[in-house]
Amino acid sequence: MVNGMFIKMEEVTNYYVAGSTSVRALYNVNINIKKGEFMCIAGPSGSGKTTLLNLLGGLDSPTEGRIYVDGREITAMSDSELSAYRRDQRFYLLPHFTVLENVIFPLRFRGIAHKSDRYPAELSGGKQQRVAIARRAERVINLLDGEVRGG
Repeated sequence: MVNGMFIKMEEVTNYYVAGSTSVRALYNVNINIKKGEFMCIAGPSGSGKTTLLNLLGGLDSPTEGRIYVDGREITAMSDSELSAYRRDQRFYLLPHFTVLENVIFPLRFRGIAHKSDRYPAELSGGKQQRVAIARRAERVINLLDGEVRGG
């Protein structure tokens, strides 16, 4: 950990190219998250949420700045180190929740679990999309479970 922080972003700026235009997705972002802290990333479409998560996941590299996760500077990692980082097998389940609560928690947090008795036409487009993602995740889990079990 860096200065007691599990996740630390120091003056992270990220640009990407869209056609012939350079777009600034993040500018001088500083984040400090201690181990065990809970944080929500929220903002309007296009505000850089996905870019931020891609940077933390080691999928992209920032244009400027440093990112540390669990004491490792991922912005200084080689391609093979980043590949190993992305394959890390920590599951980050909430230890005081049951399996069902671990599955439902993100849905509750995203505002759809309490709408479980509704039909798709009664949901906003965003909520329909969240339900579809949850269904797809369940299919992926079943597929992977079959592969792990040799089925």
